[in-house]
Amino acid sequence: MLPMPFEKWNTYEGHSGVDFPKRKGTPIRASANGVVTEISYSDTGGWRVWVNYGKQGTLKYVHMDTRSDI
Repeated sequence: MLPMPFEKWNTYEGHSGVDFPKRKGTPIRASANGVVTEISYSDTGGWRVWVNYGKQGTLKYVHMDTRSDI
């Protein structure tokens, strides 16, 4: 299991992810060492980054406002 050092999280019906709300401008950090495999933009999800953690799997980080958040 990947380390998840987050003090708050939430999700809701029909949503397959877990959101960790933070104030705008808070630095975003990966949950462990990994390799960025893709960066893209979506009108519904904002900037998105996929990080591959090897045998532990791949996580997608989304809802970033600007590419500089990456």
